[in-house]
Amino acid sequence: MRVFQDYEGRHITLTDSAEEHILKGHYEIRELGLLHEVVGETLASPDLVVNRNLALHYYRMYYDTMIDDKYSHIVVAQYEGSWNVRTAFPTDKVQAGVVIWERES
Repeated sequence: MRVFQDYEGRHITLTDSAEEHILKGHYEIRELGLLHEVVGETLASPDLVVNRNLALHYYRMYYDTMIDDKYSHIVVAQYEGSWNVRTAFPTDKVQAGVVIWERES
């Protein structure tokens, strides 16, 4: 289990079971071998945060990765007063929702 801090100071937990889910289901993240670094960077310094389906979706663009230019997409939900990473994966698109924070250009 790891605890990260997001851009607003929230403590967000990456449980062992969530980490296992991410590494089993998303080969790109497993192959990069940088799960903790990417989660930590994306939560602490996102490009965009969207509220969608009672979860916060953090996005941070990474350029020239082994799978081209991709956003890291970290989904965080609150459960019994604690914020937890539900999943993380690379994506080309930002999902629709209410934008609650966006990095100034």
